[in-house]
Amino acid sequence: MKNLSISILLFSILALACSPKTYDSVEWQNSSVGVDGVIDDWANPLRFYDNKSKINYSISNDLKNIYLCIKISDRSTQLKILRAGMEFKIDTLSKNGFPISFMYPLPNQNKAKHQRNTDNEFNINTVDKQDLSQTMKRYLLEAKNAELIGFKPELGKTISLFENTTGIQAAIRIDNGGIMCYEAIIPFETFYKKALDNADSNLVFNYEIRINALPAPSMSSGGGYNGAEMSDRGTRVVGRLPQGGGGMRGAESQGENYNSATYSEMYNTNEIKIKLKFALGPISAEIAP
Repeated sequence: MKNLSISILLFSILALACSPKTYDSVEWQNSSVGVDGVIDDWANPLRFYDNKSKINYSISNDLKNIYLCIKISDRSTQLKILRAGMEFKIDTLSKNGFPISFMYPLPNQNKAKHQRNTDNEFNINTVDKQDLSQTMKRYLLEAKNAELIGFKPELGKTISLFENTTGIQAAIRIDNGGIMCYEAIIPFETFYKKALDNADSNLVFNYEIRINALPAPSMSSGGGYNGAEMSDRGTRVVGRLPQGGGGMRGAESQGENYNSATYSEMYNTNEIKIKLKFALGPISAEIAP
């Protein structure tokens, strides 16, 4: 009897290990979405939340498109997105290779290369909230193009989101409450096939939302950092540290207190990964026999 019980237990463990893993499904998109950065046409609250990047997001699909909605409340994450760019990545083989990448907004390359040493108008560490708001608005106005990696070659690498025939749409805006809202629609036919069918009912895709890191501050010729000064009170973040004579007192007059974790997070990449099955909704009514 004892040997029989052990055999049953071992069989149960083996059966559990060999059973197919279950995954959540993306939400079925049963209504049209206007891609304008206003997310009133999405279910609120959004389905998922990532603690590290502090973003809410939802992924949905119908038979022809993937839909993405993101809501960002944290101001430092908003700045990082506008300055360094964000990618929505898809792995159709569920191998974590992520060959499909949609980047929007694109990184502001001039700022990324030169701001650490030469930007005299704005820095991520500015204390002037009005200047901060105006600069973010400027970045939003500049967010007109998206970059495609791994999509069908005829689409090209960079597309205008205002003038394209691909069906790809994306928009980003900041509402009156200071919340950044992002929407995107990506047709399956741009990277997979024209429409989902019954063969896709158990298909699992990997998805990644990648928020790129800002370039780390460089050492200044005066021995300090342009962008940060360490002290026993944590990291004090400033615009440009004064070169010679100003010392920490001069830096304090220009800057604002941030803790070390907040500051370092600006220079780290956030990778939010999730595996999801497709939602096929009323597929039997929409797919021809």
